[in-house]
Amino acid sequence: MLKREKLVSVGCPKELEPIFLRAEKQVKEFFANQEHDPTKAVRTISGDRYMLVRAEVLGYWIRKVAEKNLWHRRN
Repeated sequence: MLKREKLVSVGCPKELEPIFLRAEKQVKEFFANQEHDPTKAVRTISGDRYMLVRAEVLGYWIRKVAEKNLWHRRN
């Protein structure tokens, strides 16, 4: 008997399950290959370099840029 894979990230109609099962597998494979070197502030996922940024700090700077751009448009 074949073991049926079960979706864990989404609920969907049965006919869409194969698409989401394939997507879950790809995401799992992508994140399975991670490296982290805190001495160099390097984090790689599947060979690509990423940086961690606190959402609060990122939000602050996005607001600042948006405010600056809106201010220039008004004047």
